Amino acid sequence: MPPRLPKLDQAQAGMLRTFREKARSLGLTKPGRPTLAAVSGGPDSMALLHLLSELLPPERLAVAHVNHRTRGRASDRDEAHVRKAARHLGLACLVQRLPKTKRPSEDTLRKARYLALEEMARRGKASPVALAHTADDLAETLLLRLARGTGLAGLAGIPESRPLGKARIVRPLLSISKAELLRYLGRHRIRFTTDASNRSLAYARNRVRHRILPELRRLNPRAVQ
Repeated sequence: MPPRLPKLDQAQAGMLRTFREKARSLGLTKPGRPTLAAVSGGPDSMALLHLLSELLPPERLAVAHVNHRTRGRASDRDEAHVRKAARHLGLACLVQRLPKTKRPSEDTLRKARYLALEEMARRGKASPVALAHTADDLAETLLLRLARGTGLAGLAGIPESRPLGKARIVRPLLSISKAELLRYLGRHRIRFTTDASNRSLAYARNRVRHRILPELRRLNPRAVQ
């Protein structure tokens, strides 16, 4: 018998309602091809996977994992964790292992990841491809673009939906914060992996995440929103 979950508080109930409404508005619940959830193994994508598994039947959901092979055994542990999670939920799991490259840039890794997701969507006859970008990611992106210089298009932030080859990308978590997802993971006792590179200040996004956003939250706790 599964452990009894603590009663949902108002904030968690609101988060679940927000996710379900957004998933429906993005067409995730409409009949058609299965949704492909891009799962790295980290907290945001593991929360997305479990939220989708509560919303969609197993035949309407599959898992995609891109192993960049940039962190040796840690990358392989992430892959194994995602495979295990998919198996536990009774879902098909597609994995693409990319060729090793020396010191790839953030942009190089991002482009390779999207190409791999496009290929897996084609192979799995899936669409849309659900990504786990959160409200925090949206705030970070906006701050980076402001710092580097941007026009009105850049100020629009991360789109909720866009084409990916013959498939379509959707981001149903853009109005949900990372803190809300961490509470969801804790409540459901869902395990996730941690990428040590996310703490490295060598990357511009991490400097925004660990230095600038905390200062903005001190000025206004709702800075991300």
